Amino acid sequence: MLRINNKSLCHSIKDSGLISSMPRPEIKTERPLIKMNFYLPEKRSELISRLTGRVPHGAMGNASGNDNEIDVKTARELWNNIEMVSERRTIYLHIPFCVKRCKFCGFYKNRTTAHDLSQYTDYLLRELEMVADKPVASGTFNTVYFGGGTPTDLSAGDLERLIRAIHDKIKLADDVEFTVEGRLFGFDDDKVRACLDAGATRFSFGVQTFHTERRQALGRIQSRKKLLERLERIKRIGGDRACTVIDLIYGLPGQSLEEWLDDIRTAHEETLLDGIDLYLLKMLPGAPLTTTFGDVPWSDEELMERQAKAGEYLLAQDWRRLSITHWSRGTLERNRYNHQTKTGGEMLPLGCGAGGSAGGYSFMQMMPLDEYKAQIDAGHKPIGMVRKVQPRPLNNKVTDQMERGFFNPTDFAIRCERLADNWRDAGVWTRVEKGALRLTKIGQFYQPRLNNMLAAYLSKGGDDGPFGAAKEQRK
Repeated sequence: MLRINNKSLCHSIKDSGLISSMPRPEIKTERPLIKMNFYLPEKRSELISRLTGRVPHGAMGNASGNDNEIDVKTARELWNNIEMVSERRTIYLHIPFCVKRCKFCGFYKNRTTAHDLSQYTDYLLRELEMVADKPVASGTFNTVYFGGGTPTDLSAGDLERLIRAIHDKIKLADDVEFTVEGRLFGFDDDKVRACLDAGATRFSFGVQTFHTERRQALGRIQSRKKLLERLERIKRIGGDRACTVIDLIYGLPGQSLEEWLDDIRTAHEETLLDGIDLYLLKMLPGAPLTTTFGDVPWSDEELMERQAKAGEYLLAQDWRRLSITHWSRGTLERNRYNHQTKTGGEMLPLGCGAGGSAGGYSFMQMMPLDEYKAQIDAGHKPIGMVRKVQPRPLNNKVTDQMERGFFNPTDFAIRCERLADNWRDAGVWTRVEKGALRLTKIGQFYQPRLNNMLAAYLSKGGDDGPFGAAKEQRK
């Protein structure tokens, strides 16, 4: 890992945690081979015990390496000359401001004020000017994502300024997926129209639940009635010009199976949504909810049932499953940003605390707002950390399939029949047509962990490698 030699900066990044909605390449030190066990037990209780643990959907990474500190000048030279190698390119713009902190959030940074947001927009535009003529910004970008924080806290004028500037300065694909995420509270008609007129094509809102009491317990602001009214109004204004999706969370404290399924039914029957993203609650370090409860207050069996029942309902209502967590109604929702960032796409970061990747390196920008501004004022890209990442085409190919709920061994040159048969006997997938394997209910729930295990097994030679021949693993 390449790191700027700045102790205070490194400590602030280390202590801050990951930024919401901003997938980044992970680097994990590999375990010694003798400790790795890829074969699964058939007894359900033992299987769940083996697979249990909270792994974010799509989490990957099995590269290893030593840390190498570099000076600021070297990091800047690297940024000024690096080029993207993937055709799947994203611009990620980070807005680290929120009007209030939600109790499940571990990422809260700065409280929203109109003056601070307007000034921050000015800095973002200056940063965009810095990178627009660099090799890393050449080529065509097919996704843009405004994440946070709460991008919808920006004024209508600032949203329009940023969206138009990206369209003007960067070459975007004709069918670009241009997402503005945020919350419904405060996202008025003027802001909606400003985004649409400037060139946004997708809105993503963190609803989490429609139940008013549950929302209030989480620190959310609007009632069920207000949410539904606002969602309908935004969709009426946008029509087919923009895709509208929401996040819903299962595993919330006090949330019964019936309440969760009512959220799913509400999204289907009482909205005009184009997409729904269904996420398991993650107890993040530092979040008020984590301080109160410690861990998700439900067993894996209970959570698995929530995920499965929601999927069964949506399939019965003709929703299309784009990934384990993402669902689409109609053709507007493509889930391009989420899929690309998990399967090898590259990302140009803009903003305080933004992360990205390009040319075999991952980048993290400075998180303290004053340090970010100081670097822009000095005419520098505000890079806080740089890390060399190993190419992982095999991992990306595995993730591409597993994220969509299947694995086809015939698409890989590495043999894995032994593992495939073992996992079938363990119940995590079943064989379907043309040799493909479809994840079962339990396989879908543990997909992130199975994803990592399968990629690691194949990377070590599959059935013909040291683990394929290890009889003592087959339990």
